[in-house]
Amino acid sequence: MGMTMAFTKVTPEELAWAERQDDDAIEEFLWAKEEVEEVSGYLDKAGRDLQELFDLAGLRVDLREDGEIMGDGIFSWSKKQVATTAEALRSMPFERLEPHLDAADEYVKNYYGTLVAFFEDAAASEAAAIMTYG
Repeated sequence: MGMTMAFTKVTPEELAWAERQDDDAIEEFLWAKEEVEEVSGYLDKAGRDLQELFDLAGLRVDLREDGEIMGDGIFSWSKKQVATTAEALRSMPFERLEPHLDAADEYVKNYYGTLVAFFEDAAASEAAAIMTYG
């Protein structure tokens, strides 16, 4: 059974606040944020498969390592990291990733679209992000 991954858009001020909180407070904050977000960053269990695809294609995005550890399975992504990731994803249309993927794997393709939309939206609003993995 795989681990789920989700990104939540936050302001830089909210990120600074969250970095001073315990895991329970961060998770409660994230649940409330996710209820009102228009663009989802929920990747279900596709995070590992996406990372393998990025590695095979030479895309310099590391979903597991690019953020800073905040707590147990909770990582902060600065405004700069969000913008850099959005730019990297923008430079790699799915058609360039597809040769590295099983032809029948619509699951990963759909979640790649989710990831791109999330980072585009977050970067456009100059947001930071919190990633949960577990």
